[in-house]
Amino acid sequence: MAKNWVKKLQELSMKRENLPPNYEEGDWFTVRDAQAKLKIGDNRARQILTRGLKDGSVQAYRGSAWSVDKQQLVRQVWYKFSRPK
Repeated sequence: MAKNWVKKLQELSMKRENLPPNYEEGDWFTVRDAQAKLKIGDNRARQILTRGLKDGSVQAYRGSAWSVDKQQLVRQVWYKFSRPK
């Protein structure tokens, strides 16, 4: 029973996450996700995303997410390919 307050505190912290709209649909990804999927390094991934942000083919969302490793909320940027107009 002594650990119940710890779980409740963690649950409250996780509710403060600021995730992108429609995050559950799975369209959003992080730089690390892109690197793993495309098997590219930091510089190349950031070049691709920066180019996409400039030409409008990629949109970004700045928010926060719960880090399992750090056991706290951390800032996070997610990216999503824009729908062609």
